[in-house]
Amino acid sequence: MYCKTMGIKKVKTFLMRKPFFRHVLVLVTGTTLAQLLAVAASPILTRLYSPEEFGLLTVYTAVLYIFALMGTLQYENAIPLPEDEESAAGLLALSFLILLGMCLLSGVFLWAGRDFLAEALGVSELAGFLLLIPFSLLGVGTFNILDRWCVRRKTFQEIARLKVIQGAGMIGTMVGVGTLHQGPVGLFLGDVVGRLMGSGRLTYRTIRKESPLLRKVTGQGIKQAAVRFRKFPQLSVGSAFIRELCEQMPALVLSMAYGPWVVGLFMLVQRILGMPLSLIGYSVSSVYMAQAADYLQEDNKAEEVLKLFWQTQKHLLLVSFPFLAFLFLFSGKLFPFVFGSQWGEAAVYLQILCPMYLFQFLSIPVSTTLYVFERQDLQLIREIIRGGLLFTSMVLIITADLPAVYAFGLLSASGTVSFLGYGFASWLAIKQNRSRTVEHVTT
Repeated sequence: MYCKTMGIKKVKTFLMRKPFFRHVLVLVTGTTLAQLLAVAASPILTRLYSPEEFGLLTVYTAVLYIFALMGTLQYENAIPLPEDEESAAGLLALSFLILLGMCLLSGVFLWAGRDFLAEALGVSELAGFLLLIPFSLLGVGTFNILDRWCVRRKTFQEIARLKVIQGAGMIGTMVGVGTLHQGPVGLFLGDVVGRLMGSGRLTYRTIRKESPLLRKVTGQGIKQAAVRFRKFPQLSVGSAFIRELCEQMPALVLSMAYGPWVVGLFMLVQRILGMPLSLIGYSVSSVYMAQAADYLQEDNKAEEVLKLFWQTQKHLLLVSFPFLAFLFLFSGKLFPFVFGSQWGEAAVYLQILCPMYLFQFLSIPVSTTLYVFERQDLQLIREIIRGGLLFTSMVLIITADLPAVYAFGLLSASGTVSFLGYGFASWLAIKQNRSRTVEHVTT
């Protein structure tokens, strides 16, 4: 008992002295709870809904995230950067105004073009569900904005709490509706309910807590914030658009080439392998960005950012490699047993995609380095390279009439090279800033 107490005290002391790890632990805890809910519910959901129905939801989500990248014109990513609070509050208000406008525009666009879009993607039965996208977009955009505000405030427990609420709302709705009603309706309602439930709660808490500051926001302040951080819509939107297309293009192209059944199997791989890695990586990314921004505000300590970069890479590798190795070796037997026989083929696709997900997990958390150093030029270049590699793969998949296994092999190869480029761009931004700082001090 004494040893156990001393061990706990040592951990607490370490976390108090190392705020970076403490904040990561808070976010990872919330992410883990949300993921445990998703993983625990997956065997139920895969028996309530077929791969084809999950494929429809995956295509819907792909379209949603393409709209979401324009939701705030990337202004929310600037919220952690201003030194004064009123400028940050102006960015917060500006982001919400743009989001509301984009939700209205997306509703009009989808009302007029939903049938054409669904036919082009090879899923005509999705047309009616596309009208739910503006509501999901409101939830996604609100989360993105308030997430950046929480990063600025370092209130990471709010982000962790939101993840759990969203996960519980989505899964509860999907299971409840799926039990009472056959078909994919529960999947789409779960997406909307989960996103709005969590984001609405955090919006209320933020307005109540920040009301004295928000009352100081003026039209002039919003305009000044828009001008000061105009690089984000001017340069980041383009790179973000390419990045999001790269994220969502596989599901869209797989839908056009092989139909929603294969997309549904791809979704299960993303849920079991991609989502835990990306969400844990996102937790690290939020804390990494906050810590790196602090270093730059303290006499431009690029040297400390470089140490943080390599330290983060080392810990991410220690977390990800054992997890991926286990799934690579045993997924062939686990998938049919846990999710049902119709999902067994997904294990083959998971094994093929493991290298890509490893480098994705290593590179994405530190990619916010380019936001911190305001290197939108490198951000655009890395997305163009990734987009070119992925686009070439997609063209081959569509035109060469490849079996699905070869299509996943192309996706894995292009993704692995692309994420290596992500890590290199982040390292290069730090090195170049460090070199300029040394030259400035010398002169």
